[in-house]
Amino acid sequence: YTVPAEPSAEGNDKFENARILDNTDVAGMIESTGAFVAKDTAFYSTNNSDTTALHKGWVREAGSGNEDLVVRAECKNFIVVLKQTNGAEASVDIYVDGNFVTKVNTSQQGGWNNSVTELVLDETEVSMHEIRIRATEGSEDKQQTILAMCYSR
Repeated sequence: YTVPAEPSAEGNDKFENARILDNTDVAGMIESTGAFVAKDTAFYSTNNSDTTALHKGWVREAGSGNEDLVVRAECKNFIVVLKQTNGAEASVDIYVDGNFVTKVNTSQQGGWNNSVTELVLDETEVSMHEIRIRATEGSEDKQQTILAMCYSR
């Protein structure tokens, strides 16, 4: 899937030709799924669309360990889309090139399977990057879902 190349009025085209990365991994960029071994096949729709999407994600089952999902991508931008649930507090930590970037809350009162989008890499030049996603310490006993990832070159 390729996002149409339609730069904004300000000429911001950094996501031109962006690619979706899902559990089919046609690009061969998933080095390891770690503890995210189950596949999420439920359909999710976006807020402003009648279209269903994001049905090829990864699930880390509660108590299944905390090995990192590892992606090696030649890109300049990278987005992670997670599923937020209505349950006990849980979060994931995201690292880029060995550096902690952010902690993303994957549960919230009224979460109801909303998607949470996090831009974790935003550069001007394309280069090879390693992205790692793992449950935050204390969240290992909660199920977590990565709906998709997106990168641009």
